[in-house]
Amino acid sequence: MLKSQSLTVVVDALPGIGAFRLGAFTLKHHQEYPDAPLSPFYIDLRMIQSFPDLLEETARVYGEIIRERELDFRRLVPVPTAAVPIASVMSVQLRKPMISPRLDAKTHGLVRGIDGVFEPGDVVLVVDDLVTTARSKLEVIEVLTANELTVWDVLVLLDREQGGWEELAAAGFNLHAAIGIRELLAHYVEKRRITTLAHHICKVYLGGGLSKGWEAEVEEGWDQIAA
Repeated sequence: MLKSQSLTVVVDALPGIGAFRLGAFTLKHHQEYPDAPLSPFYIDLRMIQSFPDLLEETARVYGEIIRERELDFRRLVPVPTAAVPIASVMSVQLRKPMISPRLDAKTHGLVRGIDGVFEPGDVVLVVDDLVTTARSKLEVIEVLTANELTVWDVLVLLDREQGGWEELAAAGFNLHAAIGIRELLAHYVEKRRITTLAHHICKVYLGGGLSKGWEAEVEEGWDQIAA
């Protein structure tokens, strides 16, 4: 059983909107590591923004984590661009102002690295949809600290459990996730949304046990997701 009703609603909705898929997927890190095995699952939480009720429920999940862990901050900062819709709804629900870092170079108007109103020394909460590695979070944090803002915590819906937590911790930041990929997969197999074979393949992948070309050796139908 997941820790809250809101989290259960969100997690159960992901397969139906195409935000969770099974198969053999090329990820961003394959650009750097082309010989890495394909991922047996794909998470695209950007799909949530097209479903207003689900977007609101997702923002509530973030709010639950903030209250549960007593996270202290003055402003919300979404990692562009995936987290912007979620953070916008959070800002309204929590009555917390939001500011937006600019990772692209601005050459017109007022040249500044952050859009919105803030004061030097403000404590900000970095928000993203998920974490695989910490690269994009650390890029945002670099912009924030260059503008004299203070970062303690990073909050995501899903931790893919592939090194992001460790990288952030090594840099001195705390990662808070509503759910980890292993818990999500266990929930889906318990509810018979995915097969035990799919669950096994994903667990082996996360443990580093799949080799390149694994997808050609798996029986057909392993990647079916029940409605």
